[in-house]
Amino acid sequence: MMQKNMKQKIVSLKNSVSGFSLIELMVSMAIGMFLIAGVFSVFVNSNDSRQAVEAEVKMLDDARFALDVIAYDLRHAGLWGRLKEPDFVDISAVGAIAGECAAGWTIDVSKPVFAYDDPAGVAPYASCGGSFYANGGDVVEMRYTMWQPIAALSAGTVYLNGDANQAKFHISDNTISLSSVAKNYRFVANAYYVRSWSDVAGDGIPSLHQLSLQPGTGAPVVVDNLILSGVENLQIQYGMDMNGDGSVNQYVSPGDAAMDWSKVVTAQVWLIVRSLNYNMGMDTSKVFVAPPFTGGQISYASDGYKRQMLSTVVQLRDSASVY
Repeated sequence: MMQKNMKQKIVSLKNSVSGFSLIELMVSMAIGMFLIAGVFSVFVNSNDSRQAVEAEVKMLDDARFALDVIAYDLRHAGLWGRLKEPDFVDISAVGAIAGECAAGWTIDVSKPVFAYDDPAGVAPYASCGGSFYANGGDVVEMRYTMWQPIAALSAGTVYLNGDANQAKFHISDNTISLSSVAKNYRFVANAYYVRSWSDVAGDGIPSLHQLSLQPGTGAPVVVDNLILSGVENLQIQYGMDMNGDGSVNQYVSPGDAAMDWSKVVTAQVWLIVRSLNYNMGMDTSKVFVAPPFTGGQISYASDGYKRQMLSTVVQLRDSASVY
């Protein structure tokens, strides 16, 4: 009897540790793979979403940087060292400058703040700003001196020597000193426009460019700098103070018949930027609403590129003496 019970226990023990059958293992593996596939799918989608968000944040950060660059020039436009009136600036000592957009373009103190309203694909300059983007919007230019005087002059650099009553342009000339209190201020001339390509002609990536007066080897030169790839549109409107109280009564585009440069006190700038990467299968159609566009808005069909519009308002520091 004892032997029989022992045999039954051994058989029962063998049955309890016999493991899974092949079918059970296959079913378990199928369920496991299904769960892993689900987790992997969630990971891939989350990673794609994270990358898309990061790309959009970077696009916005880059656009803010470009706006800050333009805003800095606008805030300083019309500053001529200690001199308040550009009518008393002598430009006779500076001749033609290499790469200059047009004769006298660089030191045109009559246009400390200026813009061309939607040149429609044709750059408004005679010899620089090539490959202007057909739908790129406005061309904006600013001229001024740096606020701090320079003691040691650098070669091939344009300066304005002057005091509160008079000023004279020169190129790194230590002999020019209009008075005992006259100082030398480095001169700045910049213009911004949207170009039809970024790195290589025909690459199809529009970009924001800066035409800038820079020191050269022995002589100053106007150079073309890439500021930001992916910029499709640059727009600007100027706020005018119509009654002299210091506040804006209306904003107008540069080519508007109501434009009066002598009353300009602020500027509002808009940039439309697009992603550099193509987004397959995504609806990227977009409508932006802003005053400078025809009919108050601009539309983009779905072409695989995400777009964002940013704007900023800038108070012109020397608006009372700009024109």
